[in-house]
Amino acid sequence: MREKINLVQGEVLIEEGGASDCMYLLKEGTLAVFKQTTDGQKQIGTIYPGEFVGEVSFLDNRPRCATVKSIGESEVEVFDAHKFQAFLDSQPKWLQTMMRTLADRLRTTNEKIKV
Repeated sequence: MREKINLVQGEVLIEEGGASDCMYLLKEGTLAVFKQTTDGQKQIGTIYPGEFVGEVSFLDNRPRCATVKSIGESEVEVFDAHKFQAFLDSQPKWLQTMMRTLADRLRTTNEKIKV
């Protein structure tokens, strides 16, 4: 069974530049996505129930590319990197290659966003 985390208003789930050892599925509530700018943080997106967050860094094992905070009370389900990797290891290699390619494309797109 996966771990669940309950967040309160303004609580940081993911910190831009931080290490990546899991990704999350938002079960309840809303999350805001921020990028750091010279003027502070700028909101660049919103995560709604049923959406994953933190998947880019989770898949390519690089630092987090944005900060994610809870808007009100939220609940997320945690997907541990080691357990997920064990699952991927049991699958054909093309699946891993495809996922890394998708993660690279998402990261490139995120880095091109003007904040």
